[in-house]
Amino acid sequence: MSEENTTVEETESSDMFPRSYVEELRAEAKANREALADAQSRLDAVLSDYQRVYASFITQDILQDAKALEWSDDFMAEDGLVDADKVKEAAETLAHDRPFLAKARGDAAQGYTETEQPFDLVSLMRS
Repeated sequence: MSEENTTVEETESSDMFPRSYVEELRAEAKANREALADAQSRLDAVLSDYQRVYASFITQDILQDAKALEWSDDFMAEDGLVDADKVKEAAETLAHDRPFLAKARGDAAQGYTETEQPFDLVSLMRS
């Protein structure tokens, strides 16, 4: 029976790696996990910036301040990118519901304008 025990022990020990090698592999795996977590957090920050900037670009002609439109995951398309139509629709709805957030449209007839004809107050009063 002792021969069987030594054979089993020899088989088990031959399948094992040295402790230092296993520790080295574990340290490498830990470093890789930490690098992955760091890369994921940086990717999340870049994605957040992308969403903010792109939504601001889409709403620049609709809202005075793009920050007025709160971000929603509903603005995301199936491919993971921002759906411009959904953002624009939400901005237009917000501008309609809260007109004070909307960007002024049209000519306010104020400020400096270059005109070919000089301003004539008398003709303006006659009309």
